[in-house]
Amino acid sequence: MIVNLNIDRIILDGINLSIKDRSILQSTIESELTRLIENHGWQTTSGNSHAFRLSAAPVQIGQSVDGTSLGQQIARSIHGGRLW
Repeated sequence: MIVNLNIDRIILDGINLSIKDRSILQSTIESELTRLIENHGWQTTSGNSHAFRLSAAPVQIGQSVDGTSLGQQIARSIHGGRLW
């Protein structure tokens, strides 16, 4: 199965990540999403393989934020979201 996923942007209000953590965040989201899709597949609610929107659950962020843990949480939220 080939999955093409384009994430236009991720908005992180009130989070100050270093340039290094931003890079780590991006690579972690990519690798975690790949792992989740390979291990669990990708479900669509409508059965349509072409979705235009995704509704993902909010991510809960603690006091200490790093690119790796935040990237994993975002990827899990995206993977568990509903495609439209």
